[in-house]
Amino acid sequence: GNTPEAVKAVTELWNTGYSCSDIIGTLFKVAKSYEMPEALKLEYLREIGFAHMKIADGVGTLLQLLGLAARLCQKVEVAGVME
Repeated sequence: GNTPEAVKAVTELWNTGYSCSDIIGTLFKVAKSYEMPEALKLEYLREIGFAHMKIADGVGTLLQLLGLAARLCQKVEVAGVME
């Protein structure tokens, strides 16, 4: 994945005023319905779920979202599913 582009997109969402919970909820919905290999989708949903639990525990920071974006990009690179 393109980590710098993902970081920029998440930062832009954060700067427009969306809450951490809104962003993570939307990411989950999009990942759930997006066409991608099933194994990659499960990995995405797993990572998003872990981040959601941390956010629900009160750690709703930009750093959490940026870490998630980086991990999701890493999953794509490992899976070798580049467009």
